[in-house]
Amino acid sequence: MTTPGLPAMPVSSTPAVPSAGFRFTKEHLVVAVPVAVVAAVGGFLVSHYLSSGRSCKKGQFPYCDGAHAKHNDATGDNVGPLIIKKKDA
Repeated sequence: MTTPGLPAMPVSSTPAVPSAGFRFTKEHLVVAVPVAVVAAVGGFLVSHYLSSGRSCKKGQFPYCDGAHAKHNDATGDNVGPLIIKKKDA
C-alpha cells in the first residue's frame, strides 16, 4: 500500500510474538508487541507514552482521559486504553 507523497514502507515478515509479550490478570490484559509509529514527516509521534482511549463520550478522544475506570467500577468490565511506549523510554 502506498500513499501519494510518502515513501513506500518496506515489507517484512511478521515477527514472532514471544509468550512473554502477554500478561493477563482479572483486572488487565497486556499485549506487548513491537510497532512502528511515525508521523507523515517521519518523526516519532510520542515522546515516551501515548494512551489512546476507546470511549468517545469525552472531549479528549482519541486520547485516554481515564473515564474507563468509572465504567469498569460500575460494570465490572476491564477495558483500558491502548498504551504506546517509546522503546527507549
